[in-house]
Amino acid sequence: MDRTQQAPLLTEAQRVEWERIQTRVARANATLRRARKRGDEVEIGKAKRAHERACEARARFCEPLTAGLYAPTRVRATFEHRWFSHPVVGQHVFVVEMVLDRRDISGPQYRTVRVISEVGAPPTGARSAPTCSGIAWFAVRDVISSGRYIVLDEVAS
Repeated sequence: MDRTQQAPLLTEAQRVEWERIQTRVARANATLRRARKRGDEVEIGKAKRAHERACEARARFCEPLTAGLYAPTRVRATFEHRWFSHPVVGQHVFVVEMVLDRRDISGPQYRTVRVISEVGAPPTGARSAPTCSGIAWFAVRDVISSGRYIVLDEVAS
């Protein structure tokens, strides 16, 4: 499988449709967030359905464009953060297991399923593991070869 890849190029009509879909997803997400904040169960149900429909539309749009691009289904990712607490400086390292959440136009999007290890946390314990991460299509090969992402499962194409 050729792992050198570029993001799909969109025509002007596709770009307009993509912007419309992304706006719909963002609005549905904001509506869901506001409904949860108010605690209105009826509005939460409506907002969840609207968000699901918007995400399904995004998946239907992306699927034919990204079907041939390489993205592992499960990865072990390493995230490093520097922190400073006078007079101490440290390196906080998370190792997490992530699964492929969706294949977007810009690249695969992963979500964290479990934290494998955490080393070097600041004294305040103010940091938590990332909940999601995305990679640009052109950088997938570089991120894997650098060791920041270790492939656990391949995509069944």
